[in-house]
Amino acid sequence: MDLKYNLPYYLINGITVYRLVMGPVLILFAILGYFDLFKWLLPVSFATDLVDGNLARKYHVSSASGA
Repeated sequence: MDLKYNLPYYLINGITVYRLVMGPVLILFAILGYFDLFKWLLPVSFATDLVDGNLARKYHVSSASGA
């Protein structure tokens, strides 16, 4: 697979991996009382979900980890 032609696929899946990693991290931040980090990273995670979905629809990308 040539990276040049599959860049949208890798980018979209990279965003998905970020969200999968940040879910438990955000919960941990909330439990441990790191509310400043939590309140800034939660909207970032929501924004990456929006961007991920829009890019996947635009480039017609789907994978086992996403729709």
